Amino acid sequence: MRLDDDDRLDDDVVRSPSRRVTVELEDGTVFLDVEGKPKLRRRQLLEGLEVELAGQMIRETGTFVARQVLVVPGELDDARAFNGVPSDSSFNATGDIEEPFGDSVQGGVLRVVLADKVLFEDGVSSRREFFGLLERLNENQSLEVHIEGIGSGRADEIIAYEIEVDDDRNDDDDDDSDRGDDD
Repeated sequence: MRLDDDDRLDDDVVRSPSRRVTVELEDGTVFLDVEGKPKLRRRQLLEGLEVELAGQMIRETGTFVARQVLVVPGELDDARAFNGVPSDSSFNATGDIEEPFGDSVQGGVLRVVLADKVLFEDGVSSRREFFGLLERLNENQSLEVHIEGIGSGRADEIIAYEIEVDDDRNDDDDDDSDRGDDD
């Protein structure tokens, strides 16, 4: 794990320029920093996620013993949701990655899978209502959303824990920038 510069770590604690340290979790807990702070499994800690650690640095070994790992959620902003598949609780989305979901999520068209306890905000209050909105979209329309979650470990796939929905449907024919047209 790489630690960003931190005032609590002085140069003689971690000597390498990349500040690599070993993190031992032992009985520690891993949470996602969204409403309700859902627990995550250790295998969900992917390369490229931002985390905050609580615990103790052992200077002699360069090991950080973590009591708690708080995972900063990835964020997809100015996103457009389309092609909903209610049977597997998924849809496709494009947008701007504001916070990383992990190295496996690079951008473009992303597959978004709803977490078991996904929280909807604003325009809808349930999975059924969300997929109902997606179903009613015309061929050239999308639904504007903001998504927070983590990567699944599969290429360009996100597990969504929070989705903010703007119920105004976007007509993709009116926005040439999404289609790559220069005219």
